[in-house]
Amino acid sequence: DLDKVEALDDYQVRVSLKRPSAPFLANIAFAMIVARETVDQIGLNPVGTGPFRFVERVPNSHVLVRRWEKFYVPGQPKVDEIRWIPVVENATRVANLKTGTADIVSEVIASVDTFRYQGVRAPITRGKSTHEALQAARRRVDALADRTPDRPGPRPSPVPVSEGVAAIEVGGPRAGVFLQCALTCDVLSLPPGGSVATRALAGDGTEVSPVGVARTVAQEQPWREDAFVLACPLGRADALVAWLRDLSDGYVRFDSDLLMKVDGPVAVTPSADADRAAPAIDALRRLEPIVCANKPFFIGRASLSAPSDVAALPEFRFDPPAGPARRTPLHGEHIAARARMVGFAGWDMPVWYTSIGAEHQTVRQQAGLFDLGHMGVIEVAGPGAGRFLDLLTANFVLMMEIGKAQYSYLLDPAGVPIDDILIYRRDRDRYMVVANAANEDRVKAWLHAVNDRACLIDRERPWLTVDTRPTIRDLKAPEAGDDRRIDIALQGPRARDILTSVIGDPVMRRRVRQLPRFDFVEAEIDGVPVLISRTGYTGEQFGYELYVHPECAVGLWRYLLDRGAEAGLRPIGLGARDSLRTEAGYPLYGHELAGPQAISPMGAGYGGFVKFHKPWFVGREAALRAESQRTLQIIRFRMREKGVRMVRAGDPVVDRNGECIGHVTSCVAVEGVQIGLAYVDRRSTDEGTALLIYPLGTSGKTQSEKARADLRRGDRVSVPVEATVIRRFR
Repeated sequence: DLDKVEALDDYQVRVSLKRPSAPFLANIAFAMIVARETVDQIGLNPVGTGPFRFVERVPNSHVLVRRWEKFYVPGQPKVDEIRWIPVVENATRVANLKTGTADIVSEVIASVDTFRYQGVRAPITRGKSTHEALQAARRRVDALADRTPDRPGPRPSPVPVSEGVAAIEVGGPRAGVFLQCALTCDVLSLPPGGSVATRALAGDGTEVSPVGVARTVAQEQPWREDAFVLACPLGRADALVAWLRDLSDGYVRFDSDLLMKVDGPVAVTPSADADRAAPAIDALRRLEPIVCANKPFFIGRASLSAPSDVAALPEFRFDPPAGPARRTPLHGEHIAARARMVGFAGWDMPVWYTSIGAEHQTVRQQAGLFDLGHMGVIEVAGPGAGRFLDLLTANFVLMMEIGKAQYSYLLDPAGVPIDDILIYRRDRDRYMVVANAANEDRVKAWLHAVNDRACLIDRERPWLTVDTRPTIRDLKAPEAGDDRRIDIALQGPRARDILTSVIGDPVMRRRVRQLPRFDFVEAEIDGVPVLISRTGYTGEQFGYELYVHPECAVGLWRYLLDRGAEAGLRPIGLGARDSLRTEAGYPLYGHELAGPQAISPMGAGYGGFVKFHKPWFVGREAALRAESQRTLQIIRFRMREKGVRMVRAGDPVVDRNGECIGHVTSCVAVEGVQIGLAYVDRRSTDEGTALLIYPLGTSGKTQSEKARADLRRGDRVSVPVEATVIRRFR
């Protein structure tokens, strides 16, 4: 993105970029500014402001720093000098440690296995060590600290709270889910005051310790909801505390799959409160340790044999319902506006009011109002609702705050998308899920089947079930009463001004104006309760979705169109919605997601929304296997010329060498220039790559052609059109 750098004077520099870059200022804040004449000396004679001053660096020998007498903190540092000595051979490192030549050696670094995962914007590199290496390093650090004056006191160690038994408190907002992975029992099912005997296993299945666990705080106290006391044999307590703390930090590997991470952090603290620990102590002494074989995941599970007393569940089956085309509450408004109506996903919907092209430009230049009443709106609520959605979706639901929305995926056990969805967290245990109209019935059936333990969720372990049971409601159904909701979208550069102009409360008006993307508020418009979310499917900076009771939809629709008329607000059909999302680079289920080629979220360009660090969610392992073999990727392209033949989904894409590398998935003409999406070989996805596309026409077939040697005057041959790979999203 860098265009040029200019020196304005001795103290000012102007940096010019080719395009806007939001992270540029943050990135440059970490850059070092050094004199030109010292560039070659960086690393040999560094200058800093810390407690030590650089003395020397002898390549392949050592780096030496000494205490700086003028450091601004009186009496600091406590160490006179530090010498780093590179030692390649492990045997020499150990010898130096034993003889006192070295204080700390870098086995931790040597023990680290690195891995990469896809972030939202770019791949991220991380590493994990072994529990044994981390503990050995801590012991050496403690030994060194013992030789340092004024050493802070060590962490408290477990103490007996009963004969031969120690107690450990585990707390924090994620403590329940953390222990659900760290222990073999179903911790989340424990009621306040409940207790059970269980086990803590290492990754290889060896026992860290037998454990009694008790839930100590009532769920009615949400700020302290996840608080537990563990009881274990005193001789195992130090090992259990260290193991749980390493799991909580997230840098220890417990499985051959390095991506796996237990949900944390949590506070792990030895306890001397015998009364508080009494239920856990009682469970440890009286009960047989429980191993919950049908729980989705716990550490050490892979080492255990399949249970003999648990039946395999059947595959999920879904038969789409038949019947006449359904109508949204706004159907009469579309008929009155003389909209062109078409059947879509079992609904009678407006495809356009004037033309797709004109409505496309209205949204790009002013604002458009969309009827999305055909979309599925589902509530998942009650204790464990967040956990349920976290197990069924690819993104990290438990990280969501109230008032936030999240884009995610429902995968089937084969790792193939069932649908891409939006999740809204409305309260601590209350979520709203929005599904595509084409998949609404299937999504509802899937959620209910999983919740009822009626279908398989893991093909390698077909006996597994989810470990929570929330309430699931269709918020479009009459049975939802006052909670019913349907979706109306307001999108375009004038959308924010229009929306804030119809909100009477000045405080709420300001909140909506400042609403970040993927945030929402519950407000009123003209006395009508509305959930206002800054989300959309058009690629516009100012896009909102308004969830309103179906009986209030017509009034809100008319009110918005009336109040927004001067700003250019117009009703928009599904045709322009599709052209807008194609131009923006957004996927459509069945085209850039799932469909005939079973395109994964990663193949669609949304790998950052699939959190493989979660140790388990439906379809995780199958999706990982498929990802390791994936060779294709969705790209966005633009035709080099106007007026060429229209490209359609399924048209073949070839490279400059004439090799077919994939196929078009969607395409639209915007002001005469075609912009589209294609699923192509990953080697041809760089921005600026030249492509050739063969338009097949409406028949989907190329015309019969003669051999080149047999061509005569008047014969016709297929000619490709030229395209270029452009930035993935608008």
